[in-house]
Amino acid sequence: MNADKILNSFTRTSALRRSTKAELIKVYSTLAATIGSSLAGCYSAARLQLLDPTSLAHTLLLLGLTLSLYLLPARSNNLSLRTTLLLSLSWLIGGTIEPLISALMYRGHGDVLIWAGALTLLMFAGFSAGVMAAERTKVVYFVGAATTALGVLSWVALLGVYYPAFVNLALVLGLATGCVNLVVQTDEMIVRAAAGIPVDSVTTALGFFTSLVTIFVRLAVILSREKQRESSRSREQKRKN
Repeated sequence: MNADKILNSFTRTSALRRSTKAELIKVYSTLAATIGSSLAGCYSAARLQLLDPTSLAHTLLLLGLTLSLYLLPARSNNLSLRTTLLLSLSWLIGGTIEPLISALMYRGHGDVLIWAGALTLLMFAGFSAGVMAAERTKVVYFVGAATTALGVLSWVALLGVYYPAFVNLALVLGLATGCVNLVVQTDEMIVRAAAGIPVDSVTTALGFFTSLVTIFVRLAVILSREKQRESSRSREQKRKN
């Protein structure tokens, strides 16, 4: 089954023109390339030592590339340049999260990374399919309710600064925010496509990628802490026995 037939199976994308569907397919193709570039950046930082995520130059380069992507107008004559900037930015972001990945690997939590990556992709596929299949009014109601809940949780999560018990809530808040962003970004993309407004594959893919990184990092930390707690409980039981 090709990508066009897959889009035809959803309620909100079946009526789109073929040229518009091609734009959506290009968004997801660009996103796949962006994820691949971030994995290469992570490998470069871990094995080749080409990146130093703690350096000031790394931070300034991240900011510069991000600003360049949003300031450059979305035109067909600079698409190659903007795509190159996007891939360079994702390569740097991959190097940025490499210390977290190395720390989890050092603790023997490699399986946590696999689960976090798999769950992130499953959540992305699930939310995207849900938005494409649902009526827009239902999506708007969901986003409104979720935003209200996140607003309440954000005030509670601020207590994590003073009470460590609320730190996990802050992680869950970040995870939920990433999920809501995926829903909003997918809905906005489809609405623009349905209205005949060109969809910029670069900035749309960047928005998706940022949400995926947010979800992956939060999931990895949450799963790692849970595994560490289980290990601690197992050691305590062994001492008692």
